Amino acid sequence: MDRRSSEFPTDDTILVALCGGSASFRRGIFDYLRALRPCRISADLDHPSDLTSVLAPPFPTVLVMEFDAASTTSAAVWIHHLAINRDAIRSVIIAPYAEGLTLLTAHFAGISACVVREAVDTELPIALAAALRGETWLSPMLRSVIAGGRDGYRNMRDPGLSQLTISERRILTLIAASRSSAEIANQLHISRRTVDHHRLSICKKLNLSGRYSLLRYALDHREVIRGYSGGI
Repeated sequence: MDRRSSEFPTDDTILVALCGGSASFRRGIFDYLRALRPCRISADLDHPSDLTSVLAPPFPTVLVMEFDAASTTSAAVWIHHLAINRDAIRSVIIAPYAEGLTLLTAHFAGISACVVREAVDTELPIALAAALRGETWLSPMLRSVIAGGRDGYRNMRDPGLSQLTISERRILTLIAASRSSAEIANQLHISRRTVDHHRLSICKKLNLSGRYSLLRYALDHREVIRGYSGGI
């Protein structure tokens, strides 16, 4: 990691909470921060399920949390709790690029910074600096996904929503609100498998392909989707 201390504010000692990933990775993050400014660990947690202890006063100044492929199944729950407490805790979320939807969900929920695991060496210093300044930051790898979606759909006059069933439009509305498949299933009282079936059907009808194409579509047409779904 590039230890450019000029990127960081130099005020009081910060409390650092670390969660997920390996113990050596968490120690590396703390050593990096300690080399930049006074800080101490307020929590060192092995798994996101232990996060409850952090979500109460006295809050840490910054939480650095890594989700792996296994723990991303419950990520939406913890992102929701962190979003509620975002004024008290500056959170930095790390996840693999293959789980980019988790990072995008965190970003749109107002989480301070979202880092792609494969680029952590270059992204984490910048993300931490932004979080400690009270700013938001998203990995360029995911910013390009969003930007590509805007370019791809900029000139579309008809988003094709008339092709969708009421159930599909309802699910698309929730996707546009950055809800995960698990959250949608819970809210609509259906199975995760049913949600995934509807997502595939929506992509087929709208001629969408690629991991993030449905999310990009939903975000680009958020207002139109809300209009179509107002009576649902």
